[in-house]
Amino acid sequence: MNVGAIVLAAGEGRRLGLGPKAHVDLGGATFLERVVRTCRDAGIDRVWVVGRPTDTRIEPACEALSVALVVNPEPERGMSSSVHVGLRAAQDAGMLGVVVFPVDHPLVRTDTVANLMAAVREDAYARPVHGGRHGHPVVLGAAVITGLLAHDLRPSLRDALGALGARRIDLAVEDAGTVDGVDLAADLARVR
Repeated sequence: MNVGAIVLAAGEGRRLGLGPKAHVDLGGATFLERVVRTCRDAGIDRVWVVGRPTDTRIEPACEALSVALVVNPEPERGMSSSVHVGLRAAQDAGMLGVVVFPVDHPLVRTDTVANLMAAVREDAYARPVHGGRHGHPVVLGAAVITGLLAHDLRPSLRDALGALGARRIDLAVEDAGTVDGVDLAADLARVR
């Protein structure tokens, strides 16, 4: 299946207090660099980064990584608006599946992404489950993408998928990075 990735990086990073999370350093690489490398290592050639109009560092970062930048004109509407902007770009490019990858999950392993892509089906979405908790990234099949784009996304992707009635594929993983989102300074200290 022709699978692309959208990296959600339009947040301000207010709770973390360091500005947009895409630019936060973790072991010598930014969150954005780590996520893009994971996608590429999993075999994904097309990556779109959804950024915010006020982030002056996102365009040069995307150029340096040779990935496309899609600007969410209204990031204050929440993450679902960024998902919608990214899905539209990926669908317009003919992607039959999309990995939806929040930039604040920089420790997800390559094999997890590859296994999620292998598990997804056109009429379904696949999500990782670690220690009984579902995590990120989520991989959407083509019919799910079309269904989501036909409606306004609800407050969260999870709500939108539920309303759509999309078939869910839960993939048990041994990858704590799928549930280790970095939102607060304490989270960053833990993953460092």
